Amino acid sequence: MTGPSIYVRQAKIRDVPRMLQLINEFAREGIMLPRGPQLVFENIRDYVVLVDGQESVYGTGAFRVLWEDVGEVCSVSVDRNLQGKGYGALIVKALIEEARRLEIPRVYTFTMVPDFFRKFGFQIVRKEELPQKLYADCSHCPKYFCCDEVAMVIDFLKDN
Repeated sequence: MTGPSIYVRQAKIRDVPRMLQLINEFAREGIMLPRGPQLVFENIRDYVVLVDGQESVYGTGAFRVLWEDVGEVCSVSVDRNLQGKGYGALIVKALIEEARRLEIPRVYTFTMVPDFFRKFGFQIVRKEELPQKLYADCSHCPKYFCCDEVAMVIDFLKDN
């Protein structure tokens, strides 16, 4: 599944141009929402990157804390040439591990690929069940009145 020289680490400032390239390539295709440089720089601590031994960036994703009991996995993207090889799973697992480390009991994502997130235990929910997301982000989104993303949640408290 993974090569010995491909791994996930915390993002660094120098990674931002490639991260934006990956995220916005998928955004242009309508698969995810675009991100601008200011947003990524301001939230760089939320991001991880998938890199090789030469520190080339091949994927990214973020875990955002929204409140004491909820966080979001977002902006998960992997270079097209590496898709289908388990690298996206490495990113999501690292983000879920961060949620667990922070003891965030509920994690959600809005996605166009629900089958991918089901593998990690995410379940489809109604968007209205995530008021933090609706108030924080959705009201500013250009897709607000025609959202085609699927809301998904994983509840860690139910796992215990």
